[in-house]
Amino acid sequence: MPVTKVSPVKGSDERNFSSLILIPSQERLPKDRTRLERFVTRSDGQVVKVVAEGLDLAHGIDNDILVGLVNLYIEAGCPTDGVIEVSAYSVLKMAGLPTEAHYYKGLEPGMKRLKGTVFTITEGWFEHKKKSYLSMSFNIIDNYNRTHDVQGLTERSHLRIKLNEHIVRSINAGYLKPLDLTLYRQLPSVGSRTLYRLLDAHLHEAIERGEKLPFVMMLPLESLAAACGLLDDRSGNLKRNIERMHQPLLDTGYLKSAEFIGRGKQTTLRYSYAADIRTADSEQVILLTNQGVSRGVAEKYAQELGNDIQAVLESFHARMENGPKIQNPAGYLVKLLKESASVIEQARLRQLNLKEATQKKAEQEESRRKQEKVLDDQRQQVLLESPPPQAAELLLNKFTVKRLLSKGVTQMEIDQLRQKVERGEIDSVNISKLLTQAMINNEALEALHLLV
Repeated sequence: MPVTKVSPVKGSDERNFSSLILIPSQERLPKDRTRLERFVTRSDGQVVKVVAEGLDLAHGIDNDILVGLVNLYIEAGCPTDGVIEVSAYSVLKMAGLPTEAHYYKGLEPGMKRLKGTVFTITEGWFEHKKKSYLSMSFNIIDNYNRTHDVQGLTERSHLRIKLNEHIVRSINAGYLKPLDLTLYRQLPSVGSRTLYRLLDAHLHEAIERGEKLPFVMMLPLESLAAACGLLDDRSGNLKRNIERMHQPLLDTGYLKSAEFIGRGKQTTLRYSYAADIRTADSEQVILLTNQGVSRGVAEKYAQELGNDIQAVLESFHARMENGPKIQNPAGYLVKLLKESASVIEQARLRQLNLKEATQKKAEQEESRRKQEKVLDDQRQQVLLESPPPQAAELLLNKFTVKRLLSKGVTQMEIDQLRQKVERGEIDSVNISKLLTQAMINNEALEALHLLV
């Protein structure tokens, strides 16, 4: 049954994680399995050897915990030491997991697996600043401890978690992609959520390459299974497992179609993405990083605030131009971003006041025009009722003559015009209109010259 679409909650995925899927999606691993080696084809085409080693290997739901930790780290402002202090409740909520006793019970073993599993990547971890693939070994969590002495975690437990420096450096370098957390949390299994992240990484790469949308991706079944960390390599079982994983993506409308082509080990999957799938606009990220904000922090606020970032930047620039010198402009901008609710509200009030002032000015201008029209109508009526000599005096009074002279009309031309009006040779009402226009319009002024 299709899942009802709602407004997306914007999150982020570190792009090495979404391309490599370091943690196998299988919800269970053999207890004696202490090493898992895979060859994974990244979404950008790089073939990478990924090895996971440990007494209790990270797997299954640990993928969700990782997504939660990455987004909590970004939400905390991307501290450079990699340390975040969060509640067990917030980890489960951010990961999209139920906040029930069963999941609290499973959270601590998951954290231990992320700390105890060593991932070795051969020429496959992309260093965004160096624009190169590196080989490295690391644990996802370097260290963590918790408060609250009750055995096991509860919603009251607080965790102090230190993420590995390679992860911290990558996030702060901005090697991130948008992640629709609403869709992610709707998906019913670790497998479907993992496949979504992988397919979305491929989509993100395709859009960066400028490929035409809607995007179509083809991938060998065995390669896809390896990327998702499925251990059973029998093609029949792989096909059934992958079907279960991608069906929710069809139900939600993320995928338009999924097709198996070929048989056995030669099977290829053809995924067609929905036509309206897009990635988040990075314009706001560029605007923030241009002011010295780190990429990770910029990504967080770009996704959180969207176009409202413009109001924050306007406040920032106004302060920079008109206030005392600020020693750390980027830090001040981050402060404004953290206080964005009040900054945006102030901008809204300024816009409202400006709109009211503009409307009031327009109303005053309209009132002035109406008054002028009444006076003009009255003036024309007086001219119609006045004999020509009196009309000439009204039209060419001292004030009007002075203005005509300033516009380049000669005294001789003014005298000739006066004589024509006095003799009734030209209509006083029409001349009145022409004189008014001549004060502001060169064409009317030229017509006045020609008349005399």
